[in-house]
Amino acid sequence: MQTTQHNTNGAARLRTSGAVITLGTHGTHIATHVRKWEMNLLGNESLAYLPILAIETAESSRTYSATAGPSLPPVTLPDESVLILPERDARELARIARRFPGTRRYAAKLESLPNVTTKEGAGGHKILALAAGLAALPEIEQRLLKLLVEERDRCRFNARCEEGTHGPLSDVLDVYFAGAGYGSTFSGLVLLMVSLLLRTAGLLKLTVRVHVIITSPSVARTHDPVGAWSNFASTFRALLIAMEDPSCIVFHGLDGSEIRNESQKKLVHSLVPWGASTGTLVAGDRDEVANSIALTITYLAHSPLGGLSESAFTDPQKLILDHSFGFRGARRLGLARFALDPHLNRRVAVNAATRSISKLLNPETN
Repeated sequence: MQTTQHNTNGAARLRTSGAVITLGTHGTHIATHVRKWEMNLLGNESLAYLPILAIETAESSRTYSATAGPSLPPVTLPDESVLILPERDARELARIARRFPGTRRYAAKLESLPNVTTKEGAGGHKILALAAGLAALPEIEQRLLKLLVEERDRCRFNARCEEGTHGPLSDVLDVYFAGAGYGSTFSGLVLLMVSLLLRTAGLLKLTVRVHVIITSPSVARTHDPVGAWSNFASTFRALLIAMEDPSCIVFHGLDGSEIRNESQKKLVHSLVPWGASTGTLVAGDRDEVANSIALTITYLAHSPLGGLSESAFTDPQKLILDHSFGFRGARRLGLARFALDPHLNRRVAVNAATRSISKLLNPETN
């Protein structure tokens, strides 16, 4: 869904309806850079910003800031856009998980871990992040509900302003999930968060399209490359399964509840693996990768590119008919930034014009 708004100078602007949900430390960096780009693009028009929810296990991520420019203050996410999961102990979570048959497999995995906590993140342990998320289900669901209601009400308000109608919201909300596929918080929580989001959207009778951007271990140095690639591979495989057969994705809450997904409804609609290199350009560090992902999300939301990407980069009919290579769930979508020198451009334009005129007046000398 695209709604038309206006800048302070009266120029029309498109904004694709949706939200950004990030997971983990790298996800928090991405979310902060999204807000930075929106502030650069829209100034103080905060009502036009995308709703953001950054979910993290490490308390230290709350203070992360992004540099907006040499004369501008650093950008941080407001408190209402950040959810730090309560600190949990692996042993405590294992004892809770032992109470119900459906969660005893979680308990067995938690008991195999050293006695670690989530104070400074999940430490590469996907099961610890998942259990911490399951223990905080009520608060997470409340924040997801707030996020979707905020965006729904904004869309309805804009529709009434533009058309004077009070019709129901029937278009799609594009929700972007982003984070490090090699870490623990994103890897452990992403499918749980997507399942909860779609369940909440169903209660509100909203149609949501989920886009997942997952970074590979190539974007950062890690002390445990084997563990990082293992997390990434298992998470990527699970995301592909979520695209093909969502009914395989089932979670059991630590309160005895169950979260199931319908087989006919996709959990993930597009999946973009993001590495450190495009084959031509290489990112300098993890923060530069976060900045690039944030810029992509900003362009997808605040320009017609979001709708264009769904039709211009793939031929769904061919994918349906061609089964020779199996299911193709991943897609590459990139943006290039160009630095333009106006003085050089004018000089090139004058030289080109002079050459063209000379050729017209003296064709025999050219």
